[in-house]
This record gives sequence, structure tokens and C-alpha cells, in this order.
Amino acid sequence: MNKIYDIIVIGYAKDGQEVIKKLMSANTSLSIACISKKLYGQVDLAGIDFYNDEAIFLNYFRGLISITTANKQDYFCKKLILAINTVAKRYPGLPTNNVYYNGYDIPKDAKNKQAIVIGDIKTAGNLALAVAKRFKYVYLCTKEFTLESDAKEAFKLENTPNIVHLPNCHIVKHKLSKDGTLSEVTLNTFEVLHTSYIFVAADRRPDTDWLPKRIVRVANNGAILTDKNGVTQSVPTIYAVGGCTEDNIKVSKVIKAILGE
Repeated sequence: MNKIYDIIVIGYAKDGQEVIKKLMSANTSLSIACISKKLYGQVDLAGIDFYNDEAIFLNYFRGLISITTANKQDYFCKKLILAINTVAKRYPGLPTNNVYYNGYDIPKDAKNKQAIVIGDIKTAGNLALAVAKRFKYVYLCTKEFTLESDAKEAFKLENTPNIVHLPNCHIVKHKLSKDGTLSEVTLNTFEVLHTSYIFVAADRRPDTDWLPKRIVRVANNGAILTDKNGVTQSVPTIYAVGGCTEDNIKVSKVIKAILGE
């Protein structure tokens, strides 16, 4: 018989980390697990069972929640907290190799390569700065003509020598190499960029397409629908927090609700 956890948290970016910190400080007697594709940051996981995996299906039966993962594992819990990341809109026609929709997945062995970052300046600016630390050149393609982000970020972008801002630009076509990876892209300005890496930071939405709608109701924009305390609308023992919710529910409210405070 598989272990039944008191609480499982899905997601371990900013919201998931805060959830686990508060749970552990509030009640260390709870059995807690976390399921996430990546372990972001340096956070103490003492007392937590961490599973480096991707949740792909959810079920609820007779008060028990089950989560099935990409590695074909099943995990069970009494209460579930969804702290799911947001993902950028998939661009149709682009290859899957070396096109990244998650800002955390930046290759480490690319210091002699160049990359393109696509998105509006508010979301793509920070991503471009992160990519520039590992790539030789970064082309920042935005719909804005100027770097109208906050002053501190604009200063960093303007003073990072390996970032080139290409305003009012988007990709109109691309070419693939023989192995199916990206080799070049053409912009609406007719400029051709030779690169194998694209980072997409536009039109982000919660990564909730895998959730069964009979168990977790979501809005048209992918955000999970909850009450003011983060309780989902169909199952009262499933909670959602942060950026994956319609009202950006605070972690503190969910912790109080889940612990019955």
C-alpha cells in the first residue's frame, strides 16, 4: 500500500517554496511531499519527501486524492496544494528542440552561442538578463520600441553588452537543420538571425491544462477558480495558491485554511 501523505504540494518555484516553509514552521508533525519537475533555489527540504517528477493526472475518490506522474508513479494524499508555475504560449510551427517556454531551463553549456528572447519588455527583460549570463549574444525581440520596464531593469539591459534589443519585432518564419533543430529565424523586419535557441516569455498562463475539469475548475485563461481562502470549487480538500489562481491567492490564507486556523 502506497503511503498516504497529509499534504502534497505540486510545484516548487516561488509559491511552492513559500507554502512548504510555512507548513513546516506551523506544524512539523504533518507528513508532506512535494512533486516538481525541478528543484528551484536552495531551500531546506528536511522532513519533506521531494519527487523530481511531473504531475500529469489527478483523481479524487472517497476523500482520497491521487496524483499520477510522468514517471508512472502514483502518490496519495488527504489534502493537495497546487502551486503550479505559469508557462508561455506555445508558438505553432516552432520545433521542440532548443525552444524554451520555461525561464528556469537555461542551458549551461552555451557561452559560445547566441539566443533569441521573445516577449513584452516586462516579462522578457529579466529573462534576457538571465540568458545573457550563459550565452555569447542575446537578441531581445519585443513589441515595444523602448525599454519601458522599471528604471533599474532598463539600466541593466542597456548596460549589458551582449544583449541587443530589437524593438517592434517578432518571428515570421524559421529554418531547420537536418537534425530537426532550429538553424535560423526571419523577423518581420526581414532581418535573419542564425540561432538554435529561442526563449519565449510572452502570453504566460498557469500550466493547468492537465487538470481534470470535473475535479479542478479553471477559468478560460487557465487560472484555477477558488474561494477567498484558496479552496477550489469542486473538491474542498484541494487548494490553489499564487500565480496559478484567478485572484492570486496569498500563501498565508491557504495555510490558515488548510490547518483550520
